[in-house]
Amino acid sequence: MEQQIKIGIGILIIVVLSSLASGFGVSSSYWKENPLLMYPGETKDVALLLQNLVGDKDMIINVELVEGKEIATLLDKSSEYKIPLGKKDVPINIRIKIPENTDLDENIKVGVLIKELPAENNKMIQTAAGIKETIPILVKTESEVPKAPKDTELSSRQWDLIWIILIIIIVVGILFEEWRIKGKKKKKK
Repeated sequence: MEQQIKIGIGILIIVVLSSLASGFGVSSSYWKENPLLMYPGETKDVALLLQNLVGDKDMIINVELVEGKEIATLLDKSSEYKIPLGKKDVPINIRIKIPENTDLDENIKVGVLIKELPAENNKMIQTAAGIKETIPILVKTESEVPKAPKDTELSSRQWDLIWIILIIIIVVGILFEEWRIKGKKKKKK
């Protein structure tokens, strides 16, 4: 009997913990060993990427700046983000401006609190999962900060346009050649 109670409690704990598991995550290009390098007076736009790869539903996430508010601003119109199930690249756009009088080699942090909003129609008590993502910034001289690479890669839309133009050129070329061949045949008759 005691063994059955332990198994029952174990199953109950697993069910409760699995219902608390969150399916969203956040990825960043910057971490402690790879800080964002900026110089005094510089303004830079960066993005954290939200993802919803686990679970069975779309999620609504709320975002709030909790550290570095004096230098950072959320650029998106709303602080709520919908992350469809299976999506891994929903950006949180942030603008960071380093004041002119910032000391060199100063470490600054921008902290973003990202919380899942609980479903409104669920009558069960829910805990909303949350993640604090920190963007570490190291202030350097302008010459020490790498220049942003020029965006030379073509976007998928640009490639689509190139393919459409090539197909049109090929079709027009084939039609012109057929017209030319038919014109020669008529002259021979």
